[in-house]
Amino acid sequence: MTPRWHAFGGSFPGRGPGLLRYSLGSCLNRQRPAVLALLLGSLACGDDGGAASEAGSDPGTGADGDATHSTSSADYGDDVGPIPDAGSSTIDEPEEVELRGDCPSIDRVGGFLVTSDATASAVSGDAADIPNPVAAQQEVMADGPCRLLQPIQPFCDPPCGGGELCSPQEVCITAPSSQNLGTVWILGLLSEVQMEAVEPGNNYFDTMLPFPGFEPGNVVQLVSGDGYYGELSLYGIGSEALSGVADLPISETEALTVVWDAPTEESYATVRFTLSIDQHGVTPVQAICDFEDTGTGTVSPEMIAAIRAAGISGFPNATLSRRTVDSTDVSGGCIDFVVASRRKPEITVQGHTACLAPTQCPDGQTCNIEIQTCVPK
Repeated sequence: MTPRWHAFGGSFPGRGPGLLRYSLGSCLNRQRPAVLALLLGSLACGDDGGAASEAGSDPGTGADGDATHSTSSADYGDDVGPIPDAGSSTIDEPEEVELRGDCPSIDRVGGFLVTSDATASAVSGDAADIPNPVAAQQEVMADGPCRLLQPIQPFCDPPCGGGELCSPQEVCITAPSSQNLGTVWILGLLSEVQMEAVEPGNNYFDTMLPFPGFEPGNVVQLVSGDGYYGELSLYGIGSEALSGVADLPISETEALTVVWDAPTEESYATVRFTLSIDQHGVTPVQAICDFEDTGTGTVSPEMIAAIRAAGISGFPNATLSRRTVDSTDVSGGCIDFVVASRRKPEITVQGHTACLAPTQCPDGQTCNIEIQTCVPK
């Protein structure tokens, strides 16, 4: 069957043709620490990216169909059933893992995210039958490690009917439908995870992971059973917790230097920086930079100028993630798997004050509540 992403004119630029070498036994047999510092918490919905690929989910535990996890690395109990055979090759070391990178937004049908934020760790994920055209983005500028992305805003005439969306080719299509992927296991974390789809929406989540969730250098594997896309196997590598993230002043004319603590050991991750400063614009843009994990990255003055020129409104938002990402083609498009340590730096934008009330504005200004921005009286 022809993959549905061809209907969008999709392609997979930059994704290597090499096949992923599978490993199940290495994850099952990896030693675990005897003592874990447990911190239970829920993860707020939000974007890593997949900008692109770091999707959030609603928390929940306990009832039938809710997410569960096992603290055993080898025994899931008689009622769980066998973990799907992920292949015969074995990956024992992180340098043997072949990561295939992010899904292009135009082809992405969904994905899974393992994230460790400042105080909590969680797993979330979902997938649809076709890519969501509303999530598709186009590159409007590229400069060094950074890209400026803008949502594709197609126009269909006549307008699409109920249950339809306008595709990037300006043709009405049936809206994506969330799918049940069967049982999903994530192996190689401090506590292996077993999840079932939760209705409505066929969402997967587990907010009860030990903190920080994974050890640096550990191979992490996602395996699914006999769901909509059949057996899936995707990989990630645990990284050191992201620390030393500096505040970010966005000037009018200068480059932006992003600072974090470099890893103390070899890193298999890159550091993704996302920035958006126009929360209420008609055509908001987002900057995405993928830096080497050296402790610093630079957003050029030209990129900063382009972001500012596109509009400034509301509370600026930025995320810094030390991450690995793998992806695989499926009949509907592409599914990705991100393992990330994530932090949200404080941001100030020169010449702009965000607000929720007039009392938050400087003298001579008042708060435009609709766009959460201080404006002249």
